[in-house]
Amino acid sequence: MIVKTFSPYRGNRMDDFTKELEQDFLEEAFSLIDNLESSLLQLEHNPGDTKSINEVFRVAHTIKGGAGTVGFDEIQEFTHLIEDILDMVRKNKLALTTETITVLLECRDIIERMLNARTTGAIYEDPRTYQIIDILSKLKFSSADAAKPDAKSTAPVAPQSQMSGDGKLLLTNDDFTMINDALSKGRNVYLMKFLLNESYEMKEVSSFQLYSLLNDSSEIIKIIPSLDELEIKFYNEVIFIISSDKDENYLKDKTFLHEMVVQINSIKIDSKKLAELESSSTSQANNQSPEKVNTEELPVTGENTPADEAPQEPEQKDDTSVEKRNLSTLRVESWKVDNLLNLLGELVITKSTFTQLDNDFDRISTDVKSSLKEFLNGIMRLNLSGEPDMISEKNKSLLNALTLMFSSFDVFSENIQKINRISSSLQENVMNMRMVPIQTVFTRFPRLIRDIASKLDKKIDLIIEGVETEIDKGMVDDIFDPLIHLLRNAVDHGIEIPAKRKAANKPEIGKIILKATHEGDSIVIEVSDDGNGIDPEVLRAKAIASNTMDRNLLQKMSHRELLGLIFLPGFSTAKEVSNLSGRGVGMDIVRKKIEEIGGNVGISTVKGKGTKFIIRLPLTLAIIQGLLIVVEGMYYVIPVASVEETVIIDPKNLKDINGTFALELRDKLIPILALKNFFYGLPFNIQDNTKEYCIVTKYGERQVGIIVSEVIGEQDIVIKPLNTKLIKSPGISAATIVGNGDIGYIIDTSQIISYFFKVGMKTQQEG
Repeated sequence: MIVKTFSPYRGNRMDDFTKELEQDFLEEAFSLIDNLESSLLQLEHNPGDTKSINEVFRVAHTIKGGAGTVGFDEIQEFTHLIEDILDMVRKNKLALTTETITVLLECRDIIERMLNARTTGAIYEDPRTYQIIDILSKLKFSSADAAKPDAKSTAPVAPQSQMSGDGKLLLTNDDFTMINDALSKGRNVYLMKFLLNESYEMKEVSSFQLYSLLNDSSEIIKIIPSLDELEIKFYNEVIFIISSDKDENYLKDKTFLHEMVVQINSIKIDSKKLAELESSSTSQANNQSPEKVNTEELPVTGENTPADEAPQEPEQKDDTSVEKRNLSTLRVESWKVDNLLNLLGELVITKSTFTQLDNDFDRISTDVKSSLKEFLNGIMRLNLSGEPDMISEKNKSLLNALTLMFSSFDVFSENIQKINRISSSLQENVMNMRMVPIQTVFTRFPRLIRDIASKLDKKIDLIIEGVETEIDKGMVDDIFDPLIHLLRNAVDHGIEIPAKRKAANKPEIGKIILKATHEGDSIVIEVSDDGNGIDPEVLRAKAIASNTMDRNLLQKMSHRELLGLIFLPGFSTAKEVSNLSGRGVGMDIVRKKIEEIGGNVGISTVKGKGTKFIIRLPLTLAIIQGLLIVVEGMYYVIPVASVEETVIIDPKNLKDINGTFALELRDKLIPILALKNFFYGLPFNIQDNTKEYCIVTKYGERQVGIIVSEVIGEQDIVIKPLNTKLIKSPGISAATIVGNGDIGYIIDTSQIISYFFKVGMKTQQEG
């Protein structure tokens, strides 16, 4: 690969507007290439999907036009060649084969590399790019020579005018048929006329951007001028006839881009309007000549209205006209949201301080009232020296001061409640700003599955569900690698080859489901397949053969416990090492990465039926609800999501099982561990006169109790990452600042329990 650097400066500095324009293009282009990939994969399954064909063409055309506008010549030239190929597909001059799709997908990758290079001030070049250009060129010219007119093609071969000399639309009988069909199906039909901004920097692609926006929610019946005409030159007036399930206001709001569109006018075509159009010129219809629709019904005014012409009477606002758009979205750089989140964190910490003060004031107020109860009730006066009148005045003054103090305490408490409400609302809104659809992660995987399945000669359908589920943007990159590992394993180890599936009375095409849902305060991601499943006995035999664990312990393990072996470092059942898996790495990394972001992963499987991995993640990585506790004078926080319940220990309910304590809770024995033993090596003993708390948490499918001596209560916890080079303690995932300003350490309960069981549940009574 060759990357040529270049200077993006004109003279001594870059024009800020140009830099902003380039940034806008790059952001849009990165989004477009994802659409390009998904549409190409759709075409591989359904080569005749007109909507996908139009989409890939639009993407190439938009990127080409945008690249030309900002001077990215290498991108413009490359996408222009791709556009030519896609245009031939669109006009039925070139058939889409699997090989052609593969080449176009590689073109998509090259465009991405070109865009990445430009973000760093470089130009991407690679020998493979020239090979692909050569393949595209040969494909273009060989297909052009062999192409013949296709009567079924709806796209015109050459640009032709669709407007008559008197400014009326030319509608054919086919157009009327399509409109009538849409109306018969109960769909809305609109004629929308757009006046485009001639000063818009990327005006050449304006029509195609409108096409894309409308195509997402509508069926486009006709465009005037045609797409071929719009490719040749810019038209400031474009008309779309569409059918849609959406209403008129939705379509206007979706397409009124204030920098690009000056004005929109529209009419709704109903059965009556259609009948009027069809009957207006019977002779023309009989002669198969195009019907004319008067576009004067859609006047576009505003910019050319004389300034000195005052209206004689108040003008009625035309409901079909859109002159101003109230934007429902606002693009904000991620660093601004991060800064806002940091400020919110400081606010939450300050709120915790005031909450602590409020608790202190409440305690002080109670103590003072108790001490001065008789005095306040007037039963007893303070023994103050001096004249009776003076003593009475002092008593009155003290009473007033105390009354005012208690009143101030009440006002303070009320305002603390207001701060809590405002802070909680602000926290919720900022968290929502950080949330992005998990689609941004999931859309990367169809291509991955396609390529791996092709290499392994397997047939696989990837089904994606719940793409609208939102995830903290900070998790997007962190969850990507674990999901790749799980999906690769599903393809490589899970799904069988077609012949083997057929022999097992399964469909030749394997199925992998990637699904995301919200459950309470967690995000659940499932990766399941209908393949081989995992045989726990194979895992047991592999572990025994490799001396992974004690043989006697392995023999006693249940099938559910045996499944946990696949998460051990270096453990693998693959018979051969491949580029995809079988090197003894992967699943341990999956668990480690997921636990690092506060999640956990579980597994269920049925031999011969398939396997399902279930990942649970917190909604956010920034602020959590935590249970504040004290261990040996130090503050610790257990995430509320990890807590099932908290109970006060009764020594009578403790059982000593082989030197390890267990708590009998509702006729069930729960193994327990004491944090003072885990962190400080102190023995755990409980007497009848001591008070200890057991925080019941879940580890996999079992419950485990964590013993602490003091529970302060629930608080909003701002997570502060630790420098792992300086602080590395098992069970500590991060830190926070508690209400009194001290440092508190956030506990990773899964890591503590895992470590506890790994060392054989050593006796906690040892010093």
